[in-house]
Amino acid sequence: MPKRKLQCEICNEKSSKYTCPKCEIRTCNIDCCKLHKVKYQCDGKYDFVKLDSRSDLDILKLKSDLTFLSSIDREIDDFEKLLSHVSC
Repeated sequence: MPKRKLQCEICNEKSSKYTCPKCEIRTCNIDCCKLHKVKYQCDGKYDFVKLDSRSDLDILKLKSDLTFLSSIDREIDDFEKLLSHVSC
């Protein structure tokens, strides 16, 4: 059974295509996305420090956390390579 698309929470005219990583407001296009940032004073950046309750966890949040941890691991690897070149 296909998922029902939710309406854009800004214009309420079209189906939403995007969800803000920070506040989870659903929007249909870039104009509505920009309007939501002004209306809700949102920067649109995912808050990696925010704690979610166990009941709020889902596969998308777990994947996002894994992506974040993987990016940190890559940064550490890059830094270690840089340090090894500097200390030679």
